[in-house]
Amino acid sequence: MSIQLILRRMTRADYERARHDGVLYAEHTGQLEDISKSWDELRRVLAGGDMDDPPLEAQALCGGDVLPNDDMEYGGVRLIPPERVAEISHALSELTEPEFRRRYERTDFTGAYSSGPGAQPGRTVDELLSLRELLGNFYAEAARHGEAVGYWYG
Repeated sequence: MSIQLILRRMTRADYERARHDGVLYAEHTGQLEDISKSWDELRRVLAGGDMDDPPLEAQALCGGDVLPNDDMEYGGVRLIPPERVAEISHALSELTEPEFRRRYERTDFTGAYSSGPGAQPGRTVDELLSLRELLGNFYAEAARHGEAVGYWYG
């Protein structure tokens, strides 16, 4: 079984409404599904192995506030406010390829949802680099428009 993750961009008004009501509605301005099956591996590399206190760029996939009225079976829906989206976007843009490759080599993939057997990643470093670029573009677009990001596991 694999747990997939879907990211959505949303306006500040939709973000505020979701926070107020405690649920994520269908309204959104953009969606990123390309990382849906590799999010856990990508998150682990971005975190550089520190899942307890991940760096800002990793919070693109593990940050945000949990909505209290949501189903928490898989971790619930998370909301990242526009100001934080801008900070995450900047951190993603500052993460160099050599640093990403260094983190990849040091990452323990044991138990990752999309990993291969044992501690082996299911994706190559180049595949995850490509997904990091998509993630960075997604956050950059949201930051340009002053948008929030919401995501959920399913």
